[in-house]
Amino acid sequence: MRRGRLLRSHFKRSRLGPFTLPGLPSLLLLLTVLLVSTYRLSVWSPTAAGPERLPAGEHLVDEVLDGPELRLANGAVVRLQGLHALPSSESLIALEAKRLTAAKVDAAERRVHLSFLAERLAPDGVHLAFVETNGVCLNEELVRLGVARANLDYRSSGRMKRRLAAAQAEAREAKRGLWVDVSVKPSIQ
Repeated sequence: MRRGRLLRSHFKRSRLGPFTLPGLPSLLLLLTVLLVSTYRLSVWSPTAAGPERLPAGEHLVDEVLDGPELRLANGAVVRLQGLHALPSSESLIALEAKRLTAAKVDAAERRVHLSFLAERLAPDGVHLAFVETNGVCLNEELVRLGVARANLDYRSSGRMKRRLAAAQAEAREAKRGLWVDVSVKPSIQ
């Protein structure tokens, strides 16, 4: 008899009626968190950009996507580590970066050598690497030519940060690409 009174008093106090159970909100919250995390993992999975662990060494390039990104023959996308994102793909600097990257890759018969640091994947699943063509670091070369800016915020490799900073200083001093002095207007004759 006492048990029946307890159940009736619980249902009277509940706003949603007899369908409310004390652990139901916690269970729904847990289920929601589980579904959202599963979805995020499937969308941002490194396998969307190719194999989970892309090995260092020689690879064949299928396509130059833009200046700092390449698609390899195995489908993996590689972004050149240590470079800031270039302006929109319609800008002249970005188009020049893509042209220079394609020319370097073609000159190396589409073969590149990849080396990785501790930070191997970007949050979007793209591989981050230093790319060499014919013994020249493409990351450093794009910065030296002024078609990319050095990003020194990545983890480890003080040596590569110093090389990229030196290449950027060289480009800035020579007023190449991004570092052209726009305040000087050419005279028309």
